[in-house]
Amino acid sequence: MYYGYGGYASPRYWGYYYRSTGLKFSLNLVPKQDSQNVQRGVVTVNGVEIGIVDNFDSWQNGHIPVLPGKSEVLVTLQDGRDFRTTVGVRLGQVLTVYLRFPPSENEKK
Repeated sequence: MYYGYGGYASPRYWGYYYRSTGLKFSLNLVPKQDSQNVQRGVVTVNGVEIGIVDNFDSWQNGHIPVLPGKSEVLVTLQDGRDFRTTVGVRLGQVLTVYLRFPPSENEKK
């Protein structure tokens, strides 16, 4: 592909490799009966609402772009349960966050 200015498409831009940095989610630690509820959970990163878990829970769904460094991640379910963690992401790293929620009121009984 030609992009003008005498250059061609390249993974390099001004001497740096383009590296995607972000977060995605894994539901492996979530009980099967709870997975539908978790997929509709609202994702907030560093105080900004990003979307729902289902948009970022597998390789084909992509990831949440974040800046390298520490980020506060909050996932809130419709029943009020929260998953909160702080993650550190390096440049070019797509980090998988394994979601785990406290038991719901129905599970405690």
